[in-house]
Amino acid sequence: MNPSKWVIAAINVKNVFEIQEKPNGKHFLAGAEGEFLGDILTKLDVDFEVVTPKDYEFGREVSPGNWSGVIGMVARGEADIGVGGLGIFADRFRVVDFSYPYSTDGVTFVTLKQTGKWESLDFIKFFDLSTWMYLLASLLFTTAALCMIMRRVESFASILFSLYSSILRQPLTLRQRDIKMKFIISTWLILTSVMSSFYYTGLQAFLAKPSGVKTVETFHELSEAVDKGTLRAFVPKTTSAFQLIMNSTDESIQHIGRKIAQNNWFLTTKEMVSHPLQNQDSATIAGRGLFRFFFQVGNFKSQVLLSKHDAYFFVISFAIRKDFCCKKELRRAMGWLVSAGVHTKCFKEASFRNWLTLPLRLKDDEEDFVLSIEDFIDVFSMFSVGLFLSLLVFFAEICIYHRIPSRSKKKEILLTRNTAFELVSVKRFLQN
Repeated sequence: MNPSKWVIAAINVKNVFEIQEKPNGKHFLAGAEGEFLGDILTKLDVDFEVVTPKDYEFGREVSPGNWSGVIGMVARGEADIGVGGLGIFADRFRVVDFSYPYSTDGVTFVTLKQTGKWESLDFIKFFDLSTWMYLLASLLFTTAALCMIMRRVESFASILFSLYSSILRQPLTLRQRDIKMKFIISTWLILTSVMSSFYYTGLQAFLAKPSGVKTVETFHELSEAVDKGTLRAFVPKTTSAFQLIMNSTDESIQHIGRKIAQNNWFLTTKEMVSHPLQNQDSATIAGRGLFRFFFQVGNFKSQVLLSKHDAYFFVISFAIRKDFCCKKELRRAMGWLVSAGVHTKCFKEASFRNWLTLPLRLKDDEEDFVLSIEDFIDVFSMFSVGLFLSLLVFFAEICIYHRIPSRSKKKEILLTRNTAFELVSVKRFLQN
């Protein structure tokens, strides 16, 4: 053991933990985890040497007592300290110790927010099915009540059409205005004015900016989406996130884990740090801190949804070799720096630098929506059907009109003949 030079086990990830060289040939640590560890080593006046696990993993138990990645190197004595957002778990405590906890984390997931598009018949979706059914029932009930009060002065169809027109903000035209009808009509007018105002306001808002599609926000919703095949759930194979999912007491979370294992939806460490989100139809499950590092900065905040639901909660610390000589000094220095907010400062600066250096960014979906003829195709279709039915009624009226005069002419001829016969009979009677 050399207390003046520590061996650090870590994975070289850009802007997370990096080893860079100064002009004088000396090396220094960079990135969120690297800068924080560098401040600790500077405080303790300790030199360092960085080693990287060959399997490029953070650490998981591949067999009883046999660990991979950073945890494995510390457990085998190949390194003094392991760095990399390592969570404190009971199984890891059996092989390594941990330093002062400097952050909290949880297993959660991220998805891309769904963009809003106007689909067919979206204009009737401002009210749910129950609201439309209640409105239809109110229309039929009011029509029946007025029909009974008016005692067949107007037909059921004419009253129904008049009440329906009032929903569309047309004047309510009823021939009879009995005092018994005032309460029913006033109640109906209040209902129609309120409902039409709500619908009109929703339609205007939707035309100005179509609302976003419902996005999966909880693990229960994610489980349903994975089961239906609308989303795929990925998880990094090199972390403990998959084991935590499989060991969860929530059946929906376990179902996601079984689907991941069945379809081999695993990500390597390089895939995870280079592009955590595979595509728009996928979700990625990992530590909340990692997602905050990648997506809670810049324009990602408006494009990526970070779930507020945590499947597991834990704290993050450095892994320490069991027989390490300087545990007390390390924990004391970390406590001072964490209390001073040094880790938070390093985290935010590295996150912002990572966002600035991204070669490709997510497509900005916050764009202006221009309405086209395709957006109104369903409305024009219904309008065309209405015009077609109106033409049918028009031709039917023409046919009925031409049939009615022919019958009246026959009646006039018969009347003329009868009148002539009567006149002849009267004339003969007078002559006699």
